[in-house]
Amino acid sequence: MDKHTFETLLLDQHAGIRQTLREVLQARFPGLRLTEVNTAREAMERLDTLRPALAIIELQPDSPGAMALIRYVRALSPSTLILTLTDRDLPEYRQAALAAGSNAFFSKREDRLEQLLEHIDRAMGKYQGNGPSASRQADALRIRPLPGSRWPLPTPPGG
Repeated sequence: MDKHTFETLLLDQHAGIRQTLREVLQARFPGLRLTEVNTAREAMERLDTLRPALAIIELQPDSPGAMALIRYVRALSPSTLILTLTDRDLPEYRQAALAAGSNAFFSKREDRLEQLLEHIDRAMGKYQGNGPSASRQADALRIRPLPGSRWPLPTPPGG
């Protein structure tokens, strides 16, 4: 994988959500290479050969495999940024996802797409060794993580 490719695993059981995220992510992050799956089992099979820098994992109560997948990705690749999405923003889901190894938790029911994209922007900058894009660096420094997020704040220039 070259310096400009950012391997990403996207797990969501809804094709429409995957399509929307794919379009937004690929438009905003041209170096992102996306592998889409709709079950945790399929994701685990793909992880035999895929080592993502980013994993976006949907958490559903009727799919307990998502928590196992978060733990598996974290054990397989401790540096992978794991972002959890759900349409049920309950404190117990947030706590369980973070305890399993997710870096941040996002509700699909709230307008959180921009915050999700900012997390990814910072991760891509760190992965490529150049921090957030120059045009967004000042804005990125003012962004605070979501409540319950374990994603660190960027370090200010010279700090």
